[in-house]
Amino acid sequence: MADQEKDITFIIRYFDLGLSEDELLVFEKKIEEDTEFAQKVQLYQKSIDIVEKAYQTNADKARIEQWKTQINANQKAKNNKFSWKWIGGIAATIALLFFGWQLNTKSQQNIEVALTEAWHKKIGLDYKSLRNTKHDSLKSILLTAVDSYETEQYQYAINTLARFNTTIPYYEDALLIKGLSYYKKGAIKKALQTLDTLTQYHTQRKAKVARWYQGLIYLETGNKQKAKEFLQLPNQHNPAIQLKE
Repeated sequence: MADQEKDITFIIRYFDLGLSEDELLVFEKKIEEDTEFAQKVQLYQKSIDIVEKAYQTNADKARIEQWKTQINANQKAKNNKFSWKWIGGIAATIALLFFGWQLNTKSQQNIEVALTEAWHKKIGLDYKSLRNTKHDSLKSILLTAVDSYETEQYQYAINTLARFNTTIPYYEDALLIKGLSYYKKGAIKKALQTLDTLTQYHTQRKAKVARWYQGLIYLETGNKQKAKEFLQLPNQHNPAIQLKE
């Protein structure tokens, strides 16, 4: 909501000719680069135009008086002459708030759908190729942990991988399964720490996969800003979540 209020204030100051030259450059750049912000500006302009067109004649004094009764006492004391632009500003601000609420609701719904689909992709969790390998105890242990994770036996998966360290093959795979298992059983901090270790491991073999799941965890736990460090969230051009390169 804080960003929404900042946008509204910025737009109102623009229409009141209250922006400095530097702020005006920022405003114009934001219109070009931020589609949602551009829509808000257009909505504000339309709201002002509608109000000014509807109430600019003397025949509508009664309606104006109804508006006046809703004005703050301090506002009436400062300005006895009622401003059409101020009326438009009220209408436009209400419209923007409603627009923002709709936009945020729709955006949140899109994110929730995309998040579910992202988890279903099971990126980095395909170990089918290992199932045909015999006489490899480490692979067998790893597959047992993977199966335990997929059947929601998260603590068993973690315990199964306890012996894996940097000197043992499949260490990175073990870290991934352990990190996700920690998250699924509610140990969020430990999960993120485990995945962070994986992102920094020298081979970088599973680094992107770890970043993908770090982003999903942050997004699912409500930290959208942190999630954006790892992911590109759904927008009007792409409904899917993507890993930020």
